[in-house]
Amino acid sequence: MQKTIKLLAALLVVQLLLAAGLGLFNRGLSMPVEPTPLIAVAKEDIDHITLEGADGKVSLVKQGAGWQLPQVNGFPADHARIAELIDQLVSLQTGLPLSTHRAAQERFKVSDDLYERRITLAQGDKSLARLYLGTTPGMRLVQARNGDSDAIVTVKMAVHEVPTKTDDWIDKAVLTLSKSTIDALSVNGLRIQRSGTEPAQENTQGDTASQTAWSSDNLKQGSTLNTQAVERLAELLADLPIDKVLGSEAKAEYALDHPVLEVAITLAGGDRLLYRLGKTADTEVYTLKVSNRAEYFRLANYIVKPLLAAASLDRLTETAPQAGEMNATTGQPPSD
Repeated sequence: MQKTIKLLAALLVVQLLLAAGLGLFNRGLSMPVEPTPLIAVAKEDIDHITLEGADGKVSLVKQGAGWQLPQVNGFPADHARIAELIDQLVSLQTGLPLSTHRAAQERFKVSDDLYERRITLAQGDKSLARLYLGTTPGMRLVQARNGDSDAIVTVKMAVHEVPTKTDDWIDKAVLTLSKSTIDALSVNGLRIQRSGTEPAQENTQGDTASQTAWSSDNLKQGSTLNTQAVERLAELLADLPIDKVLGSEAKAEYALDHPVLEVAITLAGGDRLLYRLGKTADTEVYTLKVSNRAEYFRLANYIVKPLLAAASLDRLTETAPQAGEMNATTGQPPSD
């Protein structure tokens, strides 16, 4: 009897120990994994970025305070977009790995040779980090792998946020001007000059705002200058985004020998810019050449159509009112 009691007591102790051990094991499994950075790189050390994918390869190089595209003769890159990409990459956090087996890398498209994106960050010739983006398990989620590790993890990012076409990384605002620096325009035979600032007028919201005063010295008899239309044209020219960089070689297909629009801008200080817009025959493809740039640019149709409309004489001029004499130079009623 005593032996039976001792045996049962021993079994009870073993059961309690097993239960305690199993509880600790399960607790360990349920404890959250502390997130860690996918890559350990200081943002300020990055001055070279290489992006690779099925669509192509893009190199981005920092020069001074800006970024350039060496494959387009050092054309300016979109600094804000690159800064956003770097912020995203250095802030990526990892959790529990999906797999640490090399055999799984191709399945998740994060292997050395099979990937959706391969991103290399460097400082000069020194590689700082390489990471791979692969399959997408959900919206704004992607499987990823640090090139120095076999661990495959899920991170908050999307493959489309890392395009591998050059045109997606150019500075599309490279032609931007300050509208206030435009002193004169010459378009469709009409010469237009800035002539000061018109008095502030109250708009429909009760706000007051001064507008640029424009004048012309070669208006046709019976015509007046539509200063609001001139202001609109100046706005479009000052904020003219490009769509693609076509290189610096002139081509007959650009049709710039017979431009559909030619505008000369005189800036404060005397610099003169000539804008020539060509239309490829039997297409809706438009090419722009600006005199202070070596490159030829493709403009999107949704940019070109309003520009052509704003530059038309029908828009810039209007028939002078019959009642009252109008000043042929300014297009405004004579002052008392």
